[in-house]
Order: sequence, then C-alpha cells, then structure tokens
Amino acid sequence: QLPYCIIDIIGIKVCLSIKYCTLKNNVSEKVLESNDFLVVGNTAYEFYTFKKDVADKYAEIINKARNKLPSNVRVFDILVPTAIDITLARSVRDKYNTDDQKEAIGYIYGKIADSVNKVEVYDTLRHNRDEYLYFRTDHHYTSRGAWYAYTCFCDAAGIKAADLGLYTGNVPELLRLVLFQDGSI
Repeated sequence: QLPYCIIDIIGIKVCLSIKYCTLKNNVSEKVLESNDFLVVGNTAYEFYTFKKDVADKYAEIINKARNKLPSNVRVFDILVPTAIDITLARSVRDKYNTDDQKEAIGYIYGKIADSVNKVEVYDTLRHNRDEYLYFRTDHHYTSRGAWYAYTCFCDAAGIKAADLGLYTGNVPELLRLVLFQDGSI
C-alpha cells in the first residue's frame, strides 16, 4: 500500500493510502482511504461515526417539537443514511472504521416518542442500491434517492405516492426544512 497526499484548494493536506479490494464479479478496484473518507472507483464515501450524545440530543429536539404541537398534528421523522451504508458493498464497508447506520437509526427511533411517525427508508434504499441514489462525490442523495424516501413517507402518511414516471425534465431540488434551535422549541 503506497501512501500519497492530496492538497486541496485551501491547502489542507489529506494523506491517503492506496489499497485494492474485490467487488462484484471478482473485479479488483482501487481504494483510496483517509481518516474521514474512502474513495472506491469513481465514488467517494464519507465515514459515519455514531455519537450517542448527538443522537440523544436529536431525539430530544424531535420529542420537544412533538410536545409543543397540538395532538392532532401528525409529526414525521425521516433519518436518511448516507451512501457508505447503502451503495458500498458490506464486504468492503465492514473493513473500515465506520459505524452501522441502520443500528444508529434504530437507536434514535427508539428514543423518539411513539406519537412521532418514524419513516423507515434504509431498507428501501438498500434494496435499490444498484440505482443512482447518491451523488458520487458527497453524501446527498439524488432525485431518485429522494423519490424513494418520498414513497416511504407516503406509505407512512397513508397517501398515494406519485409515480416516478410522471416526473420529466428538470425536477427542482427538494426543499429541506431546517429547524434552528432558538429556544422556542
């Protein structure tokens, strides 16, 4: 294994090591590894580290929001795993220091009140992992990945999801609701 370094545009030095791993059909693939990420073929994966205190705080915020809203308001929570847990072969992922996101999601959902609807997307994304669900160079999912999460949400909400075939041309990026803790929740 030969180490080498990349200097990015802001001058941060990232030392990588080169390894080879065997993927599907016994194809050998070059793997670049750092402390924070892994590059396999043409795809970068960010390592995931479970932090119990952060998970507990997240569940606390969701529960606090649930408690502040009237009981007739349905609250949904969707925890979306990153690409390393979904698209990277487990045989490769298990060789690296990255925590299991399915276990992390289960832990967090176990801390969230039963009155919050937990939308399970992990298994659906994993089942469709051979499709282009995540961008190759970051942890965000593509429109197709978002569509699968949307179908899981619709199932949990008891509504019919629109067929993917109805979407043509440029689909605007999904808007994300960002909750800033300002003391009001």
